[in-house]
Amino acid sequence: MPADAPLTLVPSTGADEAPQPLEAYLSRADTANLANQKAAQMREKAALGVKAARQQYLPDVSLTANYLRIQGSPILPHNSVLLGGLLNWNIYDFGERKAVVMQRESQQRQATENALYTKEEVAGEVQKAYRQLRQAAALTAAAQKATDLRAAELKIKQDALAAGKVLPVEVLTTQATLAKAQADLLAAQLNYRLALTELLHASGQL
Repeated sequence: MPADAPLTLVPSTGADEAPQPLEAYLSRADTANLANQKAAQMREKAALGVKAARQQYLPDVSLTANYLRIQGSPILPHNSVLLGGLLNWNIYDFGERKAVVMQRESQQRQATENALYTKEEVAGEVQKAYRQLRQAAALTAAAQKATDLRAAELKIKQDALAAGKVLPVEVLTTQATLAKAQADLLAAQLNYRLALTELLHASGQL
């Protein structure tokens, strides 16, 4: 959009996304969180390394096939097929292959432990973010109730002012109290959205 494009701000409707159960975020984090994905890839890489090291015990076998056609020779056959094979197998290597396999298996165990540790760490982050979200939701609900009460109180004071039972200063004081409650409500809603964003990020949904 051009820099001079007019912008119209739309007031917040207050309809924040309702949180899902904790298990849904934990399940999502197992596969979608970047740290878990990286740990899983490292574990898969280590497993492939073990598989490749164990395949060194297998012999190398190669087969060849050739077809020859000879013309002008009364001795040699006109058509010949040659088949051959080559077997290369290192039977004794002074334990080198076994050492490589043991090293790769050690790397695989380390990658597995790292994946489990990363999964637990990510689960802890998700649980912490979920607790913060629940707390922010409770604070938002309390701020909404306080705002509603202040709005009802202002209506009562305005009716009382019209009936001549209170002074204008009391209405102004109630208006200021309502504005403060509305500001607290906006702050609580912002805190809720920030907590929800942190939860979505920890679970890999952002």
